[in-house]
Amino acid sequence: MSTSISSLDRRHLLKGAGTFGGGLVLSLALPPVMRPAWAATATQSFAPNAFIHIDHTGAVTLVMPMVEMGQGVYTALSMIIAEELEVDLGKVRL
Repeated sequence: MSTSISSLDRRHLLKGAGTFGGGLVLSLALPPVMRPAWAATATQSFAPNAFIHIDHTGAVTLVMPMVEMGQGVYTALSMIIAEELEVDLGKVRL
């Protein structure tokens, strides 16, 4: 058995966990001026693929590759997207 594992006691473990947790909380609560540059891109839209774009306001835009000819494709896909992303149907645009 290693000496470093046997010398680890509960007090050292709690101190280490508290230090790590405190640093994590501090890094998540930094003011906007001190945040890293990649955090500023959160105001841009999110596009998981070529057909779906999610705006920073929560509006979902679906680019339809199919033609609507009375089958109800626009309505059906809008409802599926709204349900899967758990957003209001009024926030889904085509």
